[in-house]
Amino acid sequence: MKIHAAIAAIVAVLVGVMVFVFVQIGGSDGSGVKVGTKSAEACAEESPTCLPMVPFIDRAGKMWDQEELVGKLVVVNVWATWCKPCQHEMPDLVALRNQYGDDDLVLLGVLKDSASDTIVERFAAKHQVNYPIVPMNSELEVALDYPSRLPTTFIYDRNGHLVERKVGAVTISRLKKTIDELL
Repeated sequence: MKIHAAIAAIVAVLVGVMVFVFVQIGGSDGSGVKVGTKSAEACAEESPTCLPMVPFIDRAGKMWDQEELVGKLVVVNVWATWCKPCQHEMPDLVALRNQYGDDDLVLLGVLKDSASDTIVERFAAKHQVNYPIVPMNSELEVALDYPSRLPTTFIYDRNGHLVERKVGAVTISRLKKTIDELL
């Protein structure tokens, strides 16, 4: 009988703790646990968990800033022309861009090397790069939290919140899984 009473007391304490936790993290309207409330608000912080507030200026001179990117999923891929894993993932990034276009998703390739314009143009042609190439600058370097390993891919939701940061080559199936969940 003592064992049953001890088990009942433990269960009662656990239920009490659970009720306390749900009341503390729930809304004042009594709706319970709120999931994803942060993503419902635009990310306006200057932190590595938000889309950089500095503009991305591509090689053609187009500026991709917060105003241009608001309401879209943004994939930022940091790469270099000499990086073999970067070259390996290029066909999947090109296919991703072909599949989604710029309506709901913007793909930006941030170039993190000092290759000449000629080398970059040849590289882009060879790999059929069909998305904007943005030269890395010191502001982007800071805003992206100094990505040191290449490639590194960032996925931001429609409100500018960082959803995923992937170090290493990505595949279209991995990217599509995350993107389709967000669309």
